[in-house]
Amino acid sequence: VKGFEKFKIWIETNANSVSKMKEPFSIEEYIRIKKEFTIEIIQKQLQNMHNWADLKKRKSANLTLRNFIDRAQNSIIQKTETGLSKPNYGNN
Repeated sequence: VKGFEKFKIWIETNANSVSKMKEPFSIEEYIRIKKEFTIEIIQKQLQNMHNWADLKKRKSANLTLRNFIDRAQNSIIQKTETGLSKPNYGNN
């Protein structure tokens, strides 16, 4: 519960438009996304959502975040497969 409160405060401070969505994150959704994704991925995509003009048209913060994460991950995979970019694992 304490982590969820910090999460909500972070969103209000760093991605305020996400906190104003019709269906904000529930504690159950927060617990699930924390298990599935790193905090870095979550925060980056929440900031991307905040900066997206069409966010006002969306209803669910949880589903929108998941869509943003899926698109970001698919983009990385496509770039790697097409040779447009190669991942840097620090040993290149």
